[in-house]
Amino acid sequence: MMRGFWMLISFTCFCIWNTPAVAMAVDSEKLKQVIESQSHCENFIRADEQNVYLGFGIYRKFVEEPRSPIPAYFKIIPLDHPEYAYALDTADAAIDMTRQGNTLFLLTYSGIEEWDLGTRTMKEIYPTYQMTGAMAYEQHPQGFARYNDKMIIAHGRLGVSFFDLKSKRLTNQFHLAQNQGRLESESTAVTVLGKYAYVLMDSFSLVPNGQKQPFRGLIVIDMETEKVISEMEGMDTGTDAMVNDGHKLIVSFRGYPLWKYDMNHLQGNKMPEPELRFWQFPVAGHPTGKPMMDSKYYFTCYLKDPPQPGGNYTRVPMALDRHALHLD
Repeated sequence: MMRGFWMLISFTCFCIWNTPAVAMAVDSEKLKQVIESQSHCENFIRADEQNVYLGFGIYRKFVEEPRSPIPAYFKIIPLDHPEYAYALDTADAAIDMTRQGNTLFLLTYSGIEEWDLGTRTMKEIYPTYQMTGAMAYEQHPQGFARYNDKMIIAHGRLGVSFFDLKSKRLTNQFHLAQNQGRLESESTAVTVLGKYAYVLMDSFSLVPNGQKQPFRGLIVIDMETEKVISEMEGMDTGTDAMVNDGHKLIVSFRGYPLWKYDMNHLQGNKMPEPELRFWQFPVAGHPTGKPMMDSKYYFTCYLKDPPQPGGNYTRVPMALDRHALHLD
């Protein structure tokens, strides 16, 4: 089940991420150096006071239905000793994670894997949604965010579900944008600020021009009551990731472009105009996967264009200067 080095001494800490932003005292330049020292990345970049985490794996190889898990891995890079990085094999693609003490909860397309970081072993895989039959295309989990000991999971066409980290079980689940009738949306990402979860919604249904479109925008959920309190419509298609720092919300349209919002203006039933639509990056290519940011950098996997026509695209970890790109 394991890859890489066995030289790292076991560690313990208690880290809470209410958003994928880096909410801890880690030097930005040190974090940048460690992240950019890695040769490749794919699905996410996360960090805490001691480690950087990278997730790998794909959703599909072919057009099989129903989808079967595709084994993958995630990588742990100690901030103080990046040369001791190691990887752990997963039952399915690693698409997000959170850590509680010496336990790491890893989200995949088919469940939540519980990992003991002291022994580097997977203890259990928990379901993310209760349903009869196999999940269809785009019904699998897409991302999660943490509020205290509760995880809210963006579950594609199925809406959202809630997972309790203490009891290690599902506590609730429901569809979103339920007034859409035959139209269908899907939740692609979620971030938390305070007690509110912001769920990113993209359209799944294809609708001819001139007809009513599926809901696209943000749905706000009170994490205490697990009730929808706002549905803000008005985004383009293609949203797949977002991150907030408590003030700004950065929404990714598969990395090209990025939209920036002032979180103080996210209320009511209509999306405000973004403060910025950004697509001019300093390196040929664009961000991809789930980002992370601190006050200085927007950390992302970066899909780099091939140096010559016909060459291979690469995905590398990169720190983009937020101020230089007007993302602060």
